[in-house]
Amino acid sequence: MSDPSQISVIPPPNGTTSNFVDPVDQLTAVYVTSGIVLALPAIGIAARLFVKTVVVPGSHQIEDYLSYFAFASFVSYVAVILHLSGMGLTHHMYDIPVSKISNILYWVNIVYCMYSIPTAAAKLSVLFQLRSIFTTGNRNAVYWIISEYPREC
Repeated sequence: MSDPSQISVIPPPNGTTSNFVDPVDQLTAVYVTSGIVLALPAIGIAARLFVKTVVVPGSHQIEDYLSYFAFASFVSYVAVILHLSGMGLTHHMYDIPVSKISNILYWVNIVYCMYSIPTAAAKLSVLFQLRSIFTTGNRNAVYWIISEYPREC
């Protein structure tokens, strides 16, 4: 029987061979993209935190806490993606040995499970912020549409 560490997950295209030692990857692009997608919301969250603690102290609302939670869970989500990328997910499938694919798929499943946490928190934060902007204490149609939406999800 063949050694699973020497068999690729899929057969390589015609004219190429699998490279398990030093495969071509997109790890640098993943690192740069991760830095950008973490830096942009970090600036926004830092600005929000500054305004809510220094400029207008004591004005935190539920949407603020949800946005902080969304950012924190997004950071952990990106960290798992970076871990997964370092494991070899940025390689071509024909450069990944069969012996590594079950561990990679395990972490892919974790990433898929984690995705909904920052997404739900960010969406709820926006929804609560819209409610606070467009409703002024009156329980009009806008208030009830926004307030009833999360219960339907």
